[in-house]
Amino acid sequence: MSISPQMQERIDRIESLIDKGYTLKETPFANVDFRNSSGKRINTTFGSPAGFSWVTFFFSGIICARARVWSFFYIVGVAEIMLSLVHAITKYDVSNFVGYAVPVWYGFMMPYLRKLNKDRGVKDLPMAWAIIGGIFLTMVAVLPSVFLDSIFDHM
Repeated sequence: MSISPQMQERIDRIESLIDKGYTLKETPFANVDFRNSSGKRINTTFGSPAGFSWVTFFFSGIICARARVWSFFYIVGVAEIMLSLVHAITKYDVSNFVGYAVPVWYGFMMPYLRKLNKDRGVKDLPMAWAIIGGIFLTMVAVLPSVFLDSIFDHM
């Protein structure tokens, strides 16, 4: 697993809290359940102990492919389809929402997801494969919404 020094620093912060009795579990759709020693849920977004990964924000598809976080592509695909339907009904184009919201979400979640992958021994994809795969899977994820948009635009 190839982890940058900045990401390792975030993972170290998470591990130091786990050493103090905190627990970390993955939940569906790239969310995590991070709790303190009293069982109180800890905020993992704004004000998160692990911070925000700008690299993940700007290169979400590639970073998620490299780290084998496949849920990113499912979420992008489903969200784009839903927003295509919203656009068809309301005529408001809100597709930019996914372009910002999903990378922001993964920017916050990635330190926790990398920690969980590290604990499970998940190996990163080589960078060349991550670039090719991340771009390809992102295109595949948005393809159904492009198809729906083209159908609804001609109605």
